[in-house]
Amino acid sequence: MTASSRSWVRWVRPSITTWLWLTLVVVLSTEPWRVAMVSADGDTCMHWACGEWMLTHRQLLNRDVFSYTHAGQPIISKEWLAQLLFALAARWDGLAGIALLAAVVLATTFALLHAQLLRDRNELVVTTGLTVLAVWASVTHWIARPHLFTLLCLVLWNSTLRREPSWRWYAGLPALMALWVNLHGGFLAGFITLGCYWVGALWERDWRRWRACTVVGVLGVIASLLNPSGYRLHWHNLQFVRNQFFTDWLAEYASADFHNPAHAGFLLLLLAVWGAIALAPHRCRPTDVILTLVWGYFALYSVRNIPLFAIIVTPIIAPAWSAFLPVAWHERTTRWVWLRDARAGWLLAIAGLAWLVTGVDRTTEMPADKFPVRAVEYIRTHPEQFNGRMFNQYIWGGYLLIALPEHPVFIDGRADFFGEEHVRTFDRVTDLQPGWTEPLEKYEVRWTLMPPDHRLNAALALAGWQKIYEDKTAVIYRR
Repeated sequence: MTASSRSWVRWVRPSITTWLWLTLVVVLSTEPWRVAMVSADGDTCMHWACGEWMLTHRQLLNRDVFSYTHAGQPIISKEWLAQLLFALAARWDGLAGIALLAAVVLATTFALLHAQLLRDRNELVVTTGLTVLAVWASVTHWIARPHLFTLLCLVLWNSTLRREPSWRWYAGLPALMALWVNLHGGFLAGFITLGCYWVGALWERDWRRWRACTVVGVLGVIASLLNPSGYRLHWHNLQFVRNQFFTDWLAEYASADFHNPAHAGFLLLLLAVWGAIALAPHRCRPTDVILTLVWGYFALYSVRNIPLFAIIVTPIIAPAWSAFLPVAWHERTTRWVWLRDARAGWLLAIAGLAWLVTGVDRTTEMPADKFPVRAVEYIRTHPEQFNGRMFNQYIWGGYLLIALPEHPVFIDGRADFFGEEHVRTFDRVTDLQPGWTEPLEKYEVRWTLMPPDHRLNAALALAGWQKIYEDKTAVIYRR
C-alpha cells in the first residue's frame, strides 16, 4: 500500500476515539437527551436571551435589561462569549441548535480525554473503559450552559500540563486562558490545577517543571485580565463561591447522594481511584496525590465539580490499571494501530455530523409539564389581563426571558447578579415569612406565575387575589 493510499484509509477508517466522539454526538442529539440538556433548568434560555440581546444590539450586555427589580444595574460579563455561541446556534435551529452545540462540546471533551490517555501509552481497553467511566460519572451535570466550555478547556489545560515541560506546548496555555476567561467563570479551575502542578513540582524538586509552571501562572493571570470586567471578574467569582448562603441554596452545589443511582458512576470512579492506589502504590507521584486530593475534595463537596474531577483523575489512574492487565493484552492491542490512532476516521465523523444536521428531525421544545408553556400562550393571547409587573418562580425566570420578553421578571437564574439580599427577598415571599407581602407592595406586583401546588397561591387567594388561569404546570393569580 502506498503512502497516499494509507493516508486515505486513515481518514476513512475510524479509530476508537472517533467512534466515541460520534456516538456521544448522536446519543446526545436524540430524545430524551437533547431535551434534558436544554430543560434541566431555565438557565439555558437565560444564556440564550443574553446572547441574543448582544447579537441584536451588537454590544456587550453590561447592564440588566431583563428584570424590573434590578433594571439598569451593572453586570459582570463573565460568560459573554459562550452566550454568543449559544445565541448563534439558536438562530440557526432554536433549542435544537443549542443542544447540538452542547453535544459537540461534550463529545469533543471526552474524545480529547481518550486521545490523551492513548498518547500517554495506556492500554486501549483500559483507556476506553476509564473514559466511559468518566462520561458516566459526569453525566449528571450535562446541561447546555457555558460550564461545558470549562470541561473542554480543562481537558486541554491538564493534558498540556501533564506533558514534559516544553515551550512548544506550554506557550499556548496563556492564550487558552484568555479564551477560557471569556467563555465561563470556571477558568479558576485552571489556576487551581496549575497550582497543584506547581506545588507538586516543588515537592518533587522538578525545577524545570516548577519554572515552567511559574511562568505559565504569571502569564495566565495577565491573560485572564483580558475580559470586559478585568480583575472585577475574579473578585466576583471568588465572592460568589465563598458565599455560604448560595452554596446551600443552589442545588448544583450540594454534595453527591450515593443512594441516588444517578451518582453510581461517580462512586465507581472513586472505587477505581482506590483500586489504582492498591494496585500500584509506588506509582503515586506527589503531584498526582495533590491533584487527586484537591479535586476529590471539590467533587465530594459539590456535584458540579464531579466532571472536573473525572477529567483530572482519569489520566492519573490509567497507568496503574494498564499495568494490571496481562502482557498478552498489551501485545494484542498494540497491533491494533488503526484503532489507537486518535486522528483517524474523522471523515466519517464529519459525515455523521452532517447527517444529524440535515437528515434528522431534531425539533426541540421546552417540556410543558416542567415549564409554563401553556400559561405563556394564555398570557400572549390575553394581553389585556396582564398589565403591570409579574412575580415569577425562580427556575422559570430564564425561560420567561425568551418566552415573554415583553414582561420583565422578578428574578431569574443569575443568582450571583441579583445577590443574596434579593434572593432572600424571593424566599421571604415564597416561604410566606413574616412581612411576605411587603416585597409585592414595594415592587407593585400585579400578577404571579407559580406552580399549582405552591403555598403562595393559597395565601394570595386568602388575601383576595383572583385566580385567572390554571393548568397542571402553572397557576396565575392577579391582584
